[in-house]
Amino acid sequence: MEKKIYITEEERAKCQKVADVFAELYEMADIVVVDVGRYGFVMLKYYTPPHGFEEDATFTDSRALFEGLWQEWLDMKLYLIAKGTPLIEKGYQGVFESLPKEKQSVIIGRKADFAQKAEIRFRISFKEENSLNWRIEMIGKALYHAGLFLFVHDDKKKV
Repeated sequence: MEKKIYITEEERAKCQKVADVFAELYEMADIVVVDVGRYGFVMLKYYTPPHGFEEDATFTDSRALFEGLWQEWLDMKLYLIAKGTPLIEKGYQGVFESLPKEKQSVIIGRKADFAQKAEIRFRISFKEENSLNWRIEMIGKALYHAGLFLFVHDDKKKV
């Protein structure tokens, strides 16, 4: 019986780079990413003994893994900033918006750092008349200045 392979060796190597780049996240939270061979990579979250991990997600795409880990890292950073303060009631977006612009830039700049180390590049499309939400705008600026993606209009012309 032939075993199905769900991830290419090339994508597996890319996923491993992404997993390695987010090593500090694994120290901050009950999260770990495991290479499970032909199945891809699994993110395990919220360990509670003796039951084990409460959540898992399987990834066969390095960009999807990057985005998943980035979101976990960002949420954890914002939680740690707000923990024990009234900011905790504002939710992640409220916490972020309450921070000084310099602190926001440092946090968002980390995505560019992670992307560069993991050799991930981004391309974001949007309609010129539509405004971007707060995360995309902040992340976009950081990534653009780091040379990691291009803004593209719907007509696919580079801006």
